[in-house]
Amino acid sequence: MIAALSAALLAAALLGSAAATGGAPMGGQARKLAQAPTREADVIVIGAGMAGMTAARDLAAKLGAGKVIVLEARQRVGGRCWTAQLDAGGGSKVAVDLGAGWIHGLDGNPVTALAQQAKVALAQRLTDYDNSQMYLWDGTEVTDAQEASWERKYDAFMAALRRQQDRLDGSSADPGIAQLVSQELGKAQGLDQLGLRALLNTNIEHEYAGALGLLSSWFDGDEGGLDGGDKFVTGGYQRLVESLVQGPGGKLDVRLGHKVTGIDSRNPNRILISTANNGTFTAKRVVVALPLGVLKRGSLQWQPPLPDANQRALDGLGVGLLNKLVLVFPRVFWPKNLEVINRVAPRGNPGAWSETYNMLPHTGKPVLVAFNAAQYATQLEQKTAAQVKDEYMGVLKKLFGAANVPEPISYAVTAWGKDPLAWGSYSFTKSAPGGAFAAAHTNTAAPIANKRIFFAGEHTRADDPATTHGALMSGRKAAADLLGSLK
Repeated sequence: MIAALSAALLAAALLGSAAATGGAPMGGQARKLAQAPTREADVIVIGAGMAGMTAARDLAAKLGAGKVIVLEARQRVGGRCWTAQLDAGGGSKVAVDLGAGWIHGLDGNPVTALAQQAKVALAQRLTDYDNSQMYLWDGTEVTDAQEASWERKYDAFMAALRRQQDRLDGSSADPGIAQLVSQELGKAQGLDQLGLRALLNTNIEHEYAGALGLLSSWFDGDEGGLDGGDKFVTGGYQRLVESLVQGPGGKLDVRLGHKVTGIDSRNPNRILISTANNGTFTAKRVVVALPLGVLKRGSLQWQPPLPDANQRALDGLGVGLLNKLVLVFPRVFWPKNLEVINRVAPRGNPGAWSETYNMLPHTGKPVLVAFNAAQYATQLEQKTAAQVKDEYMGVLKKLFGAANVPEPISYAVTAWGKDPLAWGSYSFTKSAPGGAFAAAHTNTAAPIANKRIFFAGEHTRADDPATTHGALMSGRKAAADLLGSLK
């Protein structure tokens, strides 16, 4: 029987790993009443993802572990760093990441340092993105000459984008890239057009998670980034965040299952934090480390309302979508040394199953991770996990022959766009009049309530948004800014 875990089922499966808080043992004839956990703290951090837990740990190091409380709606820490154990056959398991998977740029990356400190294993070798093969939807291998021709067309698109950026320099206008995409696709015909569309999908939509029609002219910022290549976190990305629970001064007070619904800062001496099922908490300072999707949905009630500058910044960002289908097979049926399997989608299904990673070199297990982004990812979220798996199995059978492709032992499907505690994968910069890449991100982090409420999260970083190291550094900055306000 195939073991399938959808996003909802995996969440339920992980509930049992979270320890209950506030309980007390009963022994012999005596009963000891449990002391009610405190609802007051110097600082409350909302959200136990990479950004929130980094901020909490830095704050606890300076203020003491007893001065900080972390409120987390899920029954686990990690947020969009989420590791599951899938059945690999013969009683063995394989760790698969359903959210963040890579460390992008190893040199000087704080996540690299965190992995070393936490003794979480990384892949033995760098991800070699060039070690790839592109296929047509019917299984025909794309020739080197064809792919080189499509890459030249993609380079022409990027050159046109740079010219547009130069023309707009200093202007408040931002027409986005939709017209440029149509223009360059219109210059190509037949298979060349589909090949170019595939490259636009894998190089832009998969990277930035936003649909081509929504992205800003400055969707790629300053093209910065860290050096040293990329590696998968084979030991489980969630373990990196879990390692932050043990602070330098003791274990941090993390309250799981505490969904924050409102923040009231009208009292100048204390901030009230309302939760769905666990009452009200009070703090002198607050760090909000919730995903951008949650903040944009308006499910968090602010008293007084968010300042216009913060709200405009949130409106200038979009919440992108990048979903995974992870499959564990009984044997390898694809070229085992190939790193990336790319596919040109047929006309009418742009972006469908265009990128798959072979995890065999990194995990030693016959595992494939297929990605879908933006519009096609949204389309797939309307299907069940089994339907998504079956659709992709049809793709694999076209690529490698139906007789060669066995059913997977287990699989997992993510649906971050339907997750009410995320509402998407990560941020992108939307096309909008007066939009500016840096301002759209950094203004979401502007402190409010007379510098008593601070913000953290990958979306607050102009230089490295949509990354876990960006999230980590945003947590550090929020903690430093908060400590500075105390002086």
